Amino acid sequence: MTPKEQRQRLLCLAEQLRDGSETLEDRAYLASRLEAVCEGEDAKKAFGLAYTRGTSRTDEDNRAELNLTLSWVAAAKDKTLGHGWTLTKALDEAEKICKERNPMFKPLERSYLEKVWYSSRNKYKDDPSLKLADVNLSRVISALTRNHDLR
Repeated sequence: MTPKEQRQRLLCLAEQLRDGSETLEDRAYLASRLEAVCEGEDAKKAFGLAYTRGTSRTDEDNRAELNLTLSWVAAAKDKTLGHGWTLTKALDEAEKICKERNPMFKPLERSYLEKVWYSSRNKYKDDPSLKLADVNLSRVISALTRNHDLR
């Protein structure tokens, strides 16, 4: 579980604790982590919030941006949600959008998009539904509000 996923898990646990819907398993987990902190373990490590060697928040953010693009391609292919385009057309359009310096999409080459699309790690091949955990919300919100006065 990545630190980002662990943060989301802990936020859900906090909400469950607030409304009293936590399970015995949740309580046992929380108790064991608090005991580890009390025994001197670093809190970030104890709760799984520290990045390990070879991983970083940047890696997570880059993956979130790629997920947004892949979800867009899947939706563009879908006849109900999008245009019903072929994969070729959807990838071509995705590359155009990415290269327009659109603040919601990172500039990506079509060849890279195609390679990633066929990767076994692409969870959007059959389902265009974008999962909240797969998005860098601060970047999306910033992109949507950049040129708008929200007063």
